Amino acid sequence: MIYGLELPRPDPVDFGANVHRALLDIHERARLGQVPSPEEVGEIVAVAWVPAPQADPVQDRQAQKAGVRQLQHYVAHHGESLSRVAQAETSFSFGLDRHVLVGKIDLLRHVDGGYELVDFKAGKSAPAALEQVDTQLDLYALGAETSLRMPIVRQSVHFLEDDRVYTWEWSPERAVSAREQLGTLLNQIVQQEFPPRLAYCPRCNEFQSICPYRENER
Repeated sequence: MIYGLELPRPDPVDFGANVHRALLDIHERARLGQVPSPEEVGEIVAVAWVPAPQADPVQDRQAQKAGVRQLQHYVAHHGESLSRVAQAETSFSFGLDRHVLVGKIDLLRHVDGGYELVDFKAGKSAPAALEQVDTQLDLYALGAETSLRMPIVRQSVHFLEDDRVYTWEWSPERAVSAREQLGTLLNQIVQQEFPPRLAYCPRCNEFQSICPYRENER
């Protein structure tokens, strides 16, 4: 904020953000009973796609085609789940230990007894990615139940590139554990304690030259 004026935030333009914009359109149509066909996905992606300002045109077209392939496969192979869409890109906020937690849930589906919470990843499944998903989805489940009053029955993460879906049950016991773990994490942040996540090191190209932990992976 500058002189009391908040600067507009441009839409993110990376691959994952573009795929999520197209997913939102697909899910909103499905929520209205108009599940798009695989043939319609190309047009949906074309409308949703925002190229990066300095993007190479050839690479951008290749990325857009990859997004179309992922979402065509999703629509073709997960039609039953699309018929159960309840809400998409739903924001929440709630208080925990004197902190306010905010987030946005990719998808909520109707299931027996409540809702299934789904987070989509545009990449492939990998142990390092799954390591962080548990905490993220626990935060989302607490947000859905506390802020949105929507009872969560199970949580899923869907990796679109290799179409791998991982699902686990949500329960009152898991909710208690999640609150405790998030409380610990918030205290670490307040104390400026940020333990390194070394599982990402082999794939890190951004900070290798300055990261003090790079030697641990050699």
